[in-house]
Amino acid sequence: MLILFFMSHVLFSQTWSKIIDFPSEARDDGARFVIGNKVYCGLGSQAIGGCANDFYSFDLTNETWSVSASMPFGLQRQYSSGFSVNGKGYIFGGVNCSGVLFNDLWEYNSLTNVWLQKTSMPALERYGCVSFVINNIAYIVGGKTAVSNGIPDVWAYDPLADNWIQKTNMPTNGMWRGVSYQYNNLGIVGLGLNGLNQYNKLFYEYNPTLNSWNTLPSLSHIGLTYAGYAQINQQGYLFGGIDSLGIIHSDFEKIDLQNYSITSLTSFSDTARKGCITFCGTDAFYLTTGISNTKRFKSTWKVSQIVDLKDIEKNNYFLMYPNPAKDFITITSYDCLIKELTIIDINGKTILKQLFNSRHATVKLPLDKGIYTILIISDQHKIVNQKLIID
Repeated sequence: MLILFFMSHVLFSQTWSKIIDFPSEARDDGARFVIGNKVYCGLGSQAIGGCANDFYSFDLTNETWSVSASMPFGLQRQYSSGFSVNGKGYIFGGVNCSGVLFNDLWEYNSLTNVWLQKTSMPALERYGCVSFVINNIAYIVGGKTAVSNGIPDVWAYDPLADNWIQKTNMPTNGMWRGVSYQYNNLGIVGLGLNGLNQYNKLFYEYNPTLNSWNTLPSLSHIGLTYAGYAQINQQGYLFGGIDSLGIIHSDFEKIDLQNYSITSLTSFSDTARKGCITFCGTDAFYLTTGISNTKRFKSTWKVSQIVDLKDIEKNNYFLMYPNPAKDFITITSYDCLIKELTIIDINGKTILKQLFNSRHATVKLPLDKGIYTILIISDQHKIVNQKLIID
């Protein structure tokens, strides 16, 4: 008999805390991508002058920074787009601090700590694009070229074939320095500046199967650009940015990507900033670097307990992230200890069993692609099962 245990429908009190600084020069408008439990952050415009080509990894498990390989010399830039596919990180496009634009694509292998150039986009150089990944295909949306502001272009990149295909344009007059998410095999993008240098206030949904766009009026927002964004499962997070009046914000919001609604969370407790590098852990949002009206930053900040317990309840009362997964999963419970975790394949065979005595459990996954069942036993002898997809 499967026993489910209940949690109240409340949002934990969120508190911003300063943690270890970004380990290099203060900067803004860098890029990041995620491989496993590490977030790779770099590039940007530096406080000391000039653009950067260096990269550093942030370990989400112990919240420490380490040096990673820099992009090759001469490729310093800002406003690049970062994404990850099949355990590799990618950096697309950008502009250097002399105004030279790029349309190149670079692949980072975390096992060899080496960058490899891939096929460039067969279109004009651009910067300030957003990206999302669906079914191992990366989509590059919008950006700015040397001749156009806020273009509406959409290009799909297949890492296995190493080729590009142009897709249907956005249903708006372009987008530069917007935000992006992906959920339920749909891409969601919005905000930023359009081709007329006006502030977008809407979000748009892209269906790659139909190669079509829909407008999402329920996500109408004040116009922002240079905002930070990240995601945990069906929840997108939006931080800071600057509005049409030139006001830099410290707002922190949650976007429900399933129901298309926006909720305000605890505002940032330090100097308002834009152009930050932002990312999420299991139940925390992080920001590092960025710029205010007067200063560039290298500080790193964290706000925890950002996941609503009703969202955990929808997932059988545990938060499991990421899912689909590749190299690892982390499972969190807020009212009991995880004692035992078992992974079972579709034939009913036990593939992995581990013992814990914690509310947080991180598990490495040496598993083949497929669908598995996870059984979790708590210290209260309560049992939950949940589907796990290995991509």
